[in-house]
This record gives sequence, C-alpha cells and structure tokens, in this order.
Amino acid sequence: MDPRLLLNLITNGIEATENSGRAPKILIAASPLDDRSVLLEVIDNGSGIVGGDSIFDAFVTTKSKGMGIGLAVSRSIIEAHEGRLTAANSEGYGATFSVVLPVSPVQTSPQEV
Repeated sequence: MDPRLLLNLITNGIEATENSGRAPKILIAASPLDDRSVLLEVIDNGSGIVGGDSIFDAFVTTKSKGMGIGLAVSRSIIEAHEGRLTAANSEGYGATFSVVLPVSPVQTSPQEV
C-alpha cells in the first residue's frame, strides 16, 4: 500500500481534531484479521463523520480547504488492491477509518523448514 494513503487518513484525523475543544489524539493500529488479511485503523477524537458513506464520493468535503478527492482516491486505490476502506463514528467522540488489505503468504525456503 502506498504510504500516502495512510498519511491522508492521518492528516484527515488531525484536521478533524482541530477546534474540537479536546486535546487531539490520533491512534494508529495494525493487527492481523486472519491468515489472509490485515486491519489498519486510524482513530481520532475529532468531530466525527457527517454524511455517512458519502464522504467517499468524489468532490464531497466537509473542510473549507478540501477538494473532496482524498478519500475517494484512497478508497479506489485500496479496492484496486482487493482491500476495503470504511469509516464509522467512534463511541464518544471522533471517527475510525479502517483499511483491510490482503496479505501474501510468507514463503519459506526449504533450508528454513
């Protein structure tokens, strides 16, 4: 995965925490889901998601300086790699952006067995 995709999600989280009245917090977590996929999450304590899944539509933005293409492009690229990008409001404050990506099995050489 292109690191700029993760950077886009982190930047969105940082911007969402601005002017929230709370100390900004961003959590980045990674964990295996199963033998074939990994879950990456960017969790913030910002303003949360307004508009549901439409935030992934091109030219939809809630930011005064945004063009509304970052999340649309991110989702498209992730789906092209057989992954998925979703978002949901977190309990209390903020939002969680979740990226599920397939992983290739680790190849071991006969000498390692």
